[in-house]
Amino acid sequence: MPVKTIADLPNFGDDRIWCILAHYVPVARAQEGFRDVTAVGIDQTASRPGPNYITLFHDLNAGSLLFACEGPDADTVRAFARDLREHGGDPDLVTAACIDMSKS
Repeated sequence: MPVKTIADLPNFGDDRIWCILAHYVPVARAQEGFRDVTAVGIDQTASRPGPNYITLFHDLNAGSLLFACEGPDADTVRAFARDLREHGGDPDLVTAACIDMSKS
């Protein structure tokens, strides 16, 4: 759900929601463990009009978002591999991937 939509529900500004997210998302991500990740779904999508893309990485077995970052290229895959390692995962253990991206 977009932050603006959430902020409109209780009638306070979206800046408050962004502050909450900025605090809790890093705390929650620090607790994530990705050691069992073996199947990954990768997709890019436009984040706003124009050539502005984000790339999303999902654990296909758990059905959860693992990582998201700006960009539509191979650098995003490298960033994901780095993040996977930081959370106890091993890119070499990924035996299946479903990828809907360009040449990346």
